[in-house]
Amino acid sequence: PHDDHTTQGRTTVGGQEASPQSPPSFWKRHGPLITKATLWTMPVWLPALPILLLLGIKARLRRRARSTGDPKTRIRAGWRQIGNLGRQTGLSLDGTRSEQAALIAQTLLTDPPGSSSAGLRGDLDRLRSMADQASFDRHPSEEQEAEDCWQLVDKLRSAILASLPRTRRWRTLLSPRHLH
Repeated sequence: PHDDHTTQGRTTVGGQEASPQSPPSFWKRHGPLITKATLWTMPVWLPALPILLLLGIKARLRRRARSTGDPKTRIRAGWRQIGNLGRQTGLSLDGTRSEQAALIAQTLLTDPPGSSSAGLRGDLDRLRSMADQASFDRHPSEEQEAEDCWQLVDKLRSAILASLPRTRRWRTLLSPRHLH
């Protein structure tokens, strides 16, 4: 019979009715190259991963301390940040905030050339006073006080880190001590 023909060989569909063939996906085209590059560069980025993770965690904790809670809580957290930084440099900070501030000023605060030594030490004493007031005063602290406190924290943190020798600075930045 006439209708009993079977196709043999390859057949193709063409013309305007056929759907155009889609280009290969991004991963199909570049996936093998990305995989090879990732594997070849692993000795470089794999050791850096824990370091970046630690720096990211510390930055996130600082950001959270700066923005969480009422102004008194944030002011006390600002002082804790400076205390923790001191401990991460290797200081043993015990005693009152005044004693801690004296030790930090004596060992970690070196003013840049041309500035008065009282500048950073005065900022540290002001921060200590703000933290004491936030801890012991019954009156609520203002939002502006918390912002001023954290400006001092940023300034003192930068000054402390800048005063350290390069290797000690990196050891301090990468220290997992007092991650709270």
